Amino acid sequence: MKAARDIKGKYHITENWRSEPGLIGAVNTLFSARDNPFVFSEISFWPAETPQGKTYDFLTIKDRQEPPLQWWFVPAEKYDPSNRPLSQEKAAEIIPPAVAGEIGRLLLLSRQGLAILGKRPLREDDIAVLVRKHREARLIQQALQRLNIPSVLQKSGNIFDTEEAEELERIMLGIAMPEEERLVRAALLTRILGVTVQEIGRLAEDAEAWGIWLEKFGH
Repeated sequence: MKAARDIKGKYHITENWRSEPGLIGAVNTLFSARDNPFVFSEISFWPAETPQGKTYDFLTIKDRQEPPLQWWFVPAEKYDPSNRPLSQEKAAEIIPPAVAGEIGRLLLLSRQGLAILGKRPLREDDIAVLVRKHREARLIQQALQRLNIPSVLQKSGNIFDTEEAEELERIMLGIAMPEEERLVRAALLTRILGVTVQEIGRLAEDAEAWGIWLEKFGH
C-alpha cells in the first residue's frame, strides 16, 4: 500500500478476457455492493468490462446454462450445536470431500452427455481448484484420489525463480541499455520474443533490420 501511494500514475485492467460475461457482471456486483470491499481504503475495486467480439464456451447441465458464480456456505450449527465458528480441522473434514464430490458429479454427467462446455463434454482438465495453502491442495487431491479422479498439483513458489522471470529480466536489461547490443541479442533470444539463433545470425549481416530492433528497444 505504501508503494501504491508513492506512484503518481495508476493503471487498471479495464477488460476481462478470461471470464464469461455473466461471471464478470457477478464479480462486479459482488465487490461494488459496498465501500472498501477489501477492508483497506487503499485497496480499491475497479469493475471490469466484457470485451467486444469475443466468443465464449458456456457450461450447460442438462441443456441448462449454469449460473457463472455460485456460493457454497457451510452452516456451523449443522456440525456444532454451540453455533461456534468451524475449526480448521473440522472444515478440513467437510470441504475437500464436498468439492471432490461435486467434481465427480460433473464428470459423471459429462460421461452421460449431460455436462457440456461449449460443444464438447466437460473434461477433467477444464476444472481447477484454487486454495490458499499447499496443505489445502493436498487435502483436495487426496479427496479426489479416493474417488479415482486424476489431478495434478501445481505448487506456487518464488515467482523470481521462474524461467519467465529470468527472461523478463533479460528483456528489461535490453530495454534499459539498448546501446549494449549483447543485451539486446540476449533479450531477443528469449522465448517471449522468440527470435531464433539463426535469425540472430542473419541480423548480424543485415544492418538495417538490426537497426530496427535497436530502435525498438531504445524507444
